[in-house]
Amino acid sequence: MNILHVANNTAPQFGGAYRSIVLFRNAAGTRNYPTQCVSFDDDPHTNPHLNDEASWRIVPTRRGVLGSKYASISQRTAGKLTELIQSADIIFVHLLYRYHAVWAARRARQFGKPLVVVPHGSLDPYVFTYRAFRKRLWLKAYHDLLFRDSLVLYATDREQEKAAAAVGNVKSESLFWPMDDETGHLADTLPREPSTPRRLLLVGRLHPMKRVLETVRAFCRASVPGWQLVVIGAETGEISLQTLQTAAGAEWNRSVVYRGVLDRQSLYLEYTRASAMILASHRENFGHVVAEAMRFGLPVIISEDVDLCTVVRQAGAGLVVPVSSENDILDCLASFLRSTPDELEELGQSARRAARENFDFLTFANSYNTILETLVSQGAKHARGRDLQIA
Repeated sequence: MNILHVANNTAPQFGGAYRSIVLFRNAAGTRNYPTQCVSFDDDPHTNPHLNDEASWRIVPTRRGVLGSKYASISQRTAGKLTELIQSADIIFVHLLYRYHAVWAARRARQFGKPLVVVPHGSLDPYVFTYRAFRKRLWLKAYHDLLFRDSLVLYATDREQEKAAAAVGNVKSESLFWPMDDETGHLADTLPREPSTPRRLLLVGRLHPMKRVLETVRAFCRASVPGWQLVVIGAETGEISLQTLQTAAGAEWNRSVVYRGVLDRQSLYLEYTRASAMILASHRENFGHVVAEAMRFGLPVIISEDVDLCTVVRQAGAGLVVPVSSENDILDCLASFLRSTPDELEELGQSARRAARENFDFLTFANSYNTILETLVSQGAKHARGRDLQIA
């Protein structure tokens, strides 16, 4: 079975799609199913590391009528990619509201290939708090193309439930994204050596969606002795290092420290030295860093809008908080950061157990491959109509 993934802007600063696709590729590899990945990129130079991977193809896009984010590709490039569609047995489309999704879905329909749509949170109610009219118009125009007779794959049951308001009753499955075997092995073998002062990690790109500035200001206002907030992640156009420093004020490089972008090994070492993690995002359809922190035995503080909240709450792996303002973050920090070492250890052990139970790689791989084998054996239905005209 040949698998093709089509995505948009898979550089690390654009979120977790890249990491998810790698996990999907590795899962398919357990049954020797070859995987090809195509990324339609506004700026191919943001992704130089992918050019060295044989399974990835970076496709530069041209600026479209509505701007670079709604760009298209050349006819020559389209012809080469169509060959990949024809040779694949099943097509994945990652992320929505961009040209790549429409292009790939149309070709999948044209050649009768089963289609799997992975929204990565792009159907969450939060995404309709900005550019809502354009997104709803896009969904209405391409609903049948993308969702009729397709499978929508979600990372959590909660993401699946929230998406229903946007797309209605569509065929769907939810699978917890897994932890790869290497991460699991390191989490079990690297010694935990919590530092003094205790470290509270905030991991992720510096973006307003993750409430980075609110978290930094709330931590400074809480002013709990013996704790340090360690921020790890790439700057973005919305939040620069200077903006972060301004939010921290006098606590910059004292109780608030910025580590920048870390490679995986360095990040894992940070997990072993930390005492907890916080992620108060407006939305996270999964939260890879939350799952990782739990696997390393860290209690987590997350907002109810992080869709792993059900797992965290049921396992007693930390604190799940309804967040609508900076004050909500302040209140939970003022309480949590006064936990005793024994209380933190107990929460951390619960987090580790929950991660082992829910994010096992082989369990995911078996479920993932079974879903794909079923879809391919059933074959794709050939949808007809105005929306399926090939551009």
